[in-house]
Amino acid sequence: MQQKNPQNPPQRTIMNDEQIQDILDREDIQLASIDKRFIAFLLDSLIVSLVVCLLNFGDLERVSQSMQTKDIEQVILAMGSMLWQIIVLDIMYQWIFVAWYGASVGKILCKIEVVSIDLLDSPSVAKSLLRAILREISQAVYYIPFVFALDDSFKRTLYDRLCQSIVIQKKQ
Repeated sequence: MQQKNPQNPPQRTIMNDEQIQDILDREDIQLASIDKRFIAFLLDSLIVSLVVCLLNFGDLERVSQSMQTKDIEQVILAMGSMLWQIIVLDIMYQWIFVAWYGASVGKILCKIEVVSIDLLDSPSVAKSLLRAILREISQAVYYIPFVFALDDSFKRTLYDRLCQSIVIQKKQ
């Protein structure tokens, strides 16, 4: 019998579609629909936007006044600051909720969750962070990586494929 070397842990292999389907069938897991994923996405975007608006209420008031006086430079400066807050807050929001609960608030309300394909449990902290960052990059490049979900048999976006995760319907 061969001993395991603690310095060289076994490498995880990427599962092919057949293996993933076998696991889903064996565990009686249903994939989340694109509709539910889209609604969860909208809810999460609304939550992050509301938090940023609350954090910047005074700045938004100044932006409104600057728009009335046509002081475009002040508007651009204020909006640039808020854009970075949205990006950072969205990454943190997705990362923490997916790592701890397997789902963001929007996903929880839609009764769907993110699971790691190999464990069928919430993705690890590292994979959740990577997924959140790749998700944000996907938004920055005009949502093009989201299109992969339309053609994939498991409705995985590009960042889901890279992080070996899928979005499933929660069991009742």
